[in-house]
Amino acid sequence: MLFGGSIPLSVTEYCKAHDIPCFDFMKMEEVACKNAVATAEGAAAEAISLSPINLRGSACLITGWGRCAAALADTLSGMGAHITVSARDSEKLALACCHGYGTVLLDRLDSHIQDYPFIFNTVPSDSGRCPHRAHAKGGGSH
Repeated sequence: MLFGGSIPLSVTEYCKAHDIPCFDFMKMEEVACKNAVATAEGAAAEAISLSPINLRGSACLITGWGRCAAALADTLSGMGAHITVSARDSEKLALACCHGYGTVLLDRLDSHIQDYPFIFNTVPSDSGRCPHRAHAKGGGSH
């Protein structure tokens, strides 16, 4: 039996072809949601420990809008941060807006990125979907 998270398709296909039971925890909604919350709390803790400024009252940019981004936005907002979400998909930005967060399309981010002392990227690194590699002012890029 194989247990894991975000198991590559080639591995799951191999398991299926060889009658090996395969369990991907990230395809189990309850596990994926709990993982998103833990990831959000860890990201907030790292930002706090590595930054010379407080999160409370700070402008925070979150790229992407999936489970982790939503959990992170809720966590940071609960700490008094001001949240803006950036994504390519206007439908996902509409969801973020319905949660009360500011939004900006990724292709319009260049003119705004310097406004955020905290930047949290939730776009998967292998997706090729996040074209920005910017540094926040004051060196506080997270």
